[in-house]
Amino acid sequence: MYVADAGYSHVQVFGADGEHLRTLGREGQGPGELQVPTGVVIVGDRVVVCDWGNRRHSVWDLEGVFLGEIPMSVRMETMTFGTEAGSMVGAMNRWQYGVIDIALFSIEGTELVHYVSLPNPRDLSLRYSGGSMVMTTVTPDPSWAVATSGEVYVTTGDEYQVLAFAASGSPLWALRAARQRQAFGEKDKTAVLDSFSDRFADPSEVQIEWPEVHPTIARLRVDGHGHLYVFPFVFRDIGPDEIRVEVYSRDGERLFAGMMNGADWSAARGDFVYSVRRNEQTEEQELVRYRLVEPF
Repeated sequence: MYVADAGYSHVQVFGADGEHLRTLGREGQGPGELQVPTGVVIVGDRVVVCDWGNRRHSVWDLEGVFLGEIPMSVRMETMTFGTEAGSMVGAMNRWQYGVIDIALFSIEGTELVHYVSLPNPRDLSLRYSGGSMVMTTVTPDPSWAVATSGEVYVTTGDEYQVLAFAASGSPLWALRAARQRQAFGEKDKTAVLDSFSDRFADPSEVQIEWPEVHPTIARLRVDGHGHLYVFPFVFRDIGPDEIRVEVYSRDGERLFAGMMNGADWSAARGDFVYSVRRNEQTEEQELVRYRLVEPF
């Protein structure tokens, strides 16, 4: 388990049993040093750390030996997933055009395959205009996920549709279902306003462009066996340990639909998924490993 700790400018490495194995990097600007590590990705047999502070990626092998650095190009700033073949899949936010580009990169940062450009509405984005806060819509940003074998899945979120691509960029399959989208009602507006009550004493400070209906898909995730999890958008009336989900095989076959217990995850290996949560007693962030039990 690799944990990027931006506050202490290093990456902590733990074994499968939770034992601390080593620390990668230390604060600084020299070789093998980090400023603000914001992400870590396993790319084949390499560990690639995204260092926003030094505007570069630092690379180690799996034994902790420092190998070198990669200058951070604009297109690799949001590099997120690594594949077993030694390549990376990342996104570039082009706010001026309102799109997100999803592409495959070599470990050196060369773009190999462009998969798709997605529209990019701002998800509850906040900005200040004339002293007042303006919030756009509750439509989520496009979600995308990558299997370690290289398949790429994307959705725009505002309609119930998913596109699947092979690592080569060729389309694999697509699903699209007509779903009744729930109207965005007064209770929803009250819930949004209540979430900002601790920051804005005067409601007139908040200017909101309310949507007419809710989105349909919240996010996509892939487990360690290559199964795709589609999480429908749920705005309220659901417990933190109950998540609605639909699961598909890498061939697009629907395997499961219902409720699952557990948290959203940021990484998956084998039977395990990994997530970060806040400890209610200490208020610290902690890494949690879950064993994913599939009923199919």
